[in-house]
Amino acid sequence: MGSVSTRRDPERLTFTVTADYDASPEQVWRLWGDPRKLERWFKYDG
Repeated sequence: MGSVSTRRDPERLTFTVTADYDASPEQVWRLWGDPRKLERWFKYDG
C-alpha cells in the first residue's frame, strides 16, 4: 500500500479514510470482494 490519510468532520459526524494502492481499481475491488484474498492481505507475518 502506498499511503493512507484520514479526515474527521465532527459537524457532519463523518470520518473519511483515503488510501492509495499500487494496484488498479479493478484489482483492489477484486481483493475486497474475495474473503480469501482479503484474509491473506490482513494476515500478520510476524
